[in-house]
Amino acid sequence: MKKTTPPDKKTMTTQVITDNLLGSFLNFMPNPDDIVSGTLESYQTYRKMMTDPRIKSLINKKKTSSLIFPAGFTQGECPDDVFKFIKSIPIFDNLYRKEKRMLSALNYGFSVSEIVWADPAKNNGKWVPQNIITRKPERFCFDSDWKLYHVSLGTRQLLDQSYKFLQMQHDPDDENPYGTSELRSVYWPWMFKTAGYEFWLQATEKFSVKSIVALFEMEGTDEDIQKRANSIAQMLLGLESGSAAATGNVKDLKEIGMAGSLADFNILVDACDVQISYGLTGQSIATSKTDGGSLALGEVQADMLYEDCKGIALEVQSAIQKLIDWTVELNFGPGIAAPQYRFNIKNLATFEQLMKALELGVPVSKQWMYDNYGIEAPQDDDDTFVALSQNSENGMTLSDPYNRKKKFRAAEKR
Repeated sequence: MKKTTPPDKKTMTTQVITDNLLGSFLNFMPNPDDIVSGTLESYQTYRKMMTDPRIKSLINKKKTSSLIFPAGFTQGECPDDVFKFIKSIPIFDNLYRKEKRMLSALNYGFSVSEIVWADPAKNNGKWVPQNIITRKPERFCFDSDWKLYHVSLGTRQLLDQSYKFLQMQHDPDDENPYGTSELRSVYWPWMFKTAGYEFWLQATEKFSVKSIVALFEMEGTDEDIQKRANSIAQMLLGLESGSAAATGNVKDLKEIGMAGSLADFNILVDACDVQISYGLTGQSIATSKTDGGSLALGEVQADMLYEDCKGIALEVQSAIQKLIDWTVELNFGPGIAAPQYRFNIKNLATFEQLMKALELGVPVSKQWMYDNYGIEAPQDDDDTFVALSQNSENGMTLSDPYNRKKKFRAAEKR
């Protein structure tokens, strides 16, 4: 029987694989992204990519799709007074704009947001988050332990102030605190398309109006030939529509125009846009011009985007939860259970499927319907409208006030 080596405590409780000596000596980890290497110019590359209409629209689509899930607080083991306090903080009423700014992590791989707290003296001694400001990524770097540093004028300052900087890493790995930029995978299609634009712009500037070249024969010195060429060029340049001219010793006139057609350029742009769509959303049927595609393929690609957006929503959820934990700890002390901020990322049934379930008599929570399907709950009986339907005689309606009114009218007839 093979003898088993007992675990060594030092080996088990420390990192065996460590960073190289250079990284340890510098005490910071440069961004491993090939495009973004921690310099201002490199981050500007991603900003230039965002000026591409296709890239901008797809990144915005991904951000809005990730934040469209219903969000709210669950109390769990949180004390009632703590739960009530968190829900009373104005900034938590509508986090959409703040969360979308934090999703600049999709552009650069990570985002750092500074939390501005209101003065406790003006809030009954309570620490209340007043603003969330997402800063530019080139202001920051990380060390090998994922500690955050502020970069300014070539110097690095450790940001060890608690409750101040909220970080969000998009798709990080265990050895990369900078995360992964969504734009990185579409850099080359964007670059190829940009180069194509530059080529066609130059060609259009040169050849959009056809030029005329005169071929002539002449004897004499080079100086005499050059003067004659300039004279013929000036005459041709001065010609206007409908005019006529004649000149000596000119044997032929040639036109120089742009070769190829705009259709060739469209093929290049469409091919690049398809690759950009695949890279950013995992789909092309709904986001690019394609030659064809089946409904089944479209549904599969839509599911891929949906699953990707769920993961992004969970990244945002984790960052916001950190802020809630800080707020509870500052005001009620450590160890107090905080409310849980949750996105409802479950794949809900369509509204048509919900209506079918109601027709079949499946019991459904009204409050759940109002929360998840964008339906405003009625304020009272007078604010309630229920359409007459064939199911109303069986008492199967979406609102009890209609049944109560029906019984009331029946009592009046008696």
